[in-house]
Amino acid sequence: MHVKVAIFFVTTFLLNIFRVSGAETESKTILLSKKSFVYLVFDAPIQDIIYDADGVEDERANRKDMIGMRFSAAHRDTAPLGCLVVMDGDRLQHLWLRLAPGESITPVVRIRTAKVVAGETETITPTIEKPDTAAPAVGGERDSLMAADRMATEKGNHGLPVTLQAKAKALMGKKPSIFQLGGEKGKITVLPQAIGVDATHLYLLVEASNTSNVDYYIDIQGFQIDYKRKGLAAGANGKEPLLVVGTWDEPLALRAQKKYRYVLVYELFTLKKNQALEFFIRETNGGRNIDVEVPSKYLYENTYQL
Repeated sequence: MHVKVAIFFVTTFLLNIFRVSGAETESKTILLSKKSFVYLVFDAPIQDIIYDADGVEDERANRKDMIGMRFSAAHRDTAPLGCLVVMDGDRLQHLWLRLAPGESITPVVRIRTAKVVAGETETITPTIEKPDTAAPAVGGERDSLMAADRMATEKGNHGLPVTLQAKAKALMGKKPSIFQLGGEKGKITVLPQAIGVDATHLYLLVEASNTSNVDYYIDIQGFQIDYKRKGLAAGANGKEPLLVVGTWDEPLALRAQKKYRYVLVYELFTLKKNQALEFFIRETNGGRNIDVEVPSKYLYENTYQL
């Protein structure tokens, strides 16, 4: 664990360079507590982090693209504290760190950044804030949302390496091999259906349904390792999400009264004696979060060879 500190004008100077070069920076606000770490997952390895002032503890995980943050016990300021994250590939991201009310934090947050190329950058698309889900859209609004969903799904499909696409589609056509295993909360149901393996990758088939009248925006989902030893700082609450290689037909949102089937792809892994495997799904700015323990027999005995 270490703390990096820099005076405010250093961050301001770097941000000014980023803006002058033509980049449209968009700061993101992260809620931190003093007790548990919030783990930030970026889309590139982290090179350095520069804070405006003292008061933040950070913890590097085994993954170079992920870092945990929390405020020190002595931190008293309720004003936001800024920091600049410098990553490989000329990627920069500015964050505002705020003290969360109570302990209400999101344990894992994914952040997509922009790459600076020849004085320009792509527009940064916020991934933390999602559209208001207080009321379902109607009529033409609903059609527009569904059309945007289809485009996002197709983009995700094309992001999966071609050599893995055929195997993911093949698993979609298999009969369920995982029974009486799932989770439900607030009329959101997730059911791991089957697991497939080849020489290098593992494929998880999931069925998710939303029988409520409110859309469910997915913050993060997938496999996580649950460490059964107390005090092991491997992730928030002793759990470490596994990095997904790609997906097939994965939705960004579970629309009201809709059912989805999709595949998540991971590099092949095994479990140690003190580890358990879970499927988890987290709702953006919501409380319908679900964890489903997946017994190890489904990794070693009930898998499809793809």
